[in-house]
Amino acid sequence: MIFRYLVIAVFLFSSLFAQTQIAVVDLQAQGVSIHEAAALTDRLIVELFRTNRFKVLEREMLDRIIEEQKFQLSGCNSDQCLVKLGQLANVQQIVAGSISKVGQVYTISARLISVETAQVLTTGIYDNEGDISNLMVIGIANIASQLASTSGYSIVTSQKKAAATILKSMKEVPGGTFTMGDIWGDGDADELPAHNVTLDGFFMSPYEVTNAQFIEFLNARKVAYNGYFNGQILIKMSDEYSAIGFNGLFYYCGNEYSVSEESPVTLITWRGAIEYCNWLSEISGFDPCYSTLGNGGYVNCDWTANGYRLPTEAEWEYAARSGGRIDQKYSGTNSDDHLDKYAWWFFNNENDAAKPVGTKEPNALGLFDLSGNVFEWCWDIEGKYQKGSQTNPRGEMFGNFNIMRSAAWFSPKTYLRSSDRHAMLPSFPGYNIGFRIVRN
Repeated sequence: MIFRYLVIAVFLFSSLFAQTQIAVVDLQAQGVSIHEAAALTDRLIVELFRTNRFKVLEREMLDRIIEEQKFQLSGCNSDQCLVKLGQLANVQQIVAGSISKVGQVYTISARLISVETAQVLTTGIYDNEGDISNLMVIGIANIASQLASTSGYSIVTSQKKAAATILKSMKEVPGGTFTMGDIWGDGDADELPAHNVTLDGFFMSPYEVTNAQFIEFLNARKVAYNGYFNGQILIKMSDEYSAIGFNGLFYYCGNEYSVSEESPVTLITWRGAIEYCNWLSEISGFDPCYSTLGNGGYVNCDWTANGYRLPTEAEWEYAARSGGRIDQKYSGTNSDDHLDKYAWWFFNNENDAAKPVGTKEPNALGLFDLSGNVFEWCWDIEGKYQKGSQTNPRGEMFGNFNIMRSAAWFSPKTYLRSSDRHAMLPSFPGYNIGFRIVRN
């Protein structure tokens, strides 16, 4: 069945970053009131915590240490003095800065200092003309983002560790020949004619890409707050269905359609899935599969590259059927009665939301959620099936729609069939569309 309408009816994020213990000193007030500076300092503490890069010492605890140690904080503006305070507080880094006003322009500046080396690791600055309230809403989050984006060894290391875990989890799908399409006689016209397809072996992720994993990519690639990157929309942000927010960095905010950051990421365009694959390839030390010809134009795939990519439609169906088996009408089972064991769908999803990946039974290859939970982008441009045998088919060269497979948490049973087909504009970020990855 082909969709042509616009609405289609594990790691925690914080654990991916090595959190650094920090203390935050009150911003110095220059041309503003002490109370305004204190309020902005409180907000800075919150925003630094929300970046998930830092474990922030509670302000009351810092005040207690200052009092107990009889530390003279007044006039402690030099890096050397701040380092001494950091040593007393037993933190790794300390944040200090100021809020000033010159004319109608407010300026926040801050610096992140290493307590061990007394070196300034990074600085942040934000100017705002007009109302000081804009600093509270936008400026402080921007400063926190600048301080968190030092991209030090810990972030790079955590990304590589996450990538290594993904690589280790990949399941082998041995090559072979199978009959692709509706072999059960209850499918749609676009699933015919059934035809023999021979595929080389490949590796597939057992899970759909999660919110936490995609957030790591968004922040590492420095995708814009609105989900755009190099002129292309990767993820729709301004949407009631969005489970990912932005406050200087992308973070998981959740909503009624996503119960966990380990739920599959959605509102992803086909291009967003492509960009994620290339990024994951790069941090894993693999050759990216995708390149773009022209200004934001045609995407080319190097099928000899060893990096991550989207599955072809044939690879997806072959994997869903546990290697093309004829007793896998649904991924994992041939029986309607056993469907609930393997799939999240209309009749067993009580709170109408995408569930955390891998919470149902896997198919015989160890792959989860290939029937239900969310639709999944494939590489192929939509095309009609042809008679005759094919080897490693990769879809049409040109067209307007890209193939999606699987189904959503609210889908009826017929959509969960392994041979069922869907297609959508590649620029459409559906609230029930995600993806998974493969590599050669």
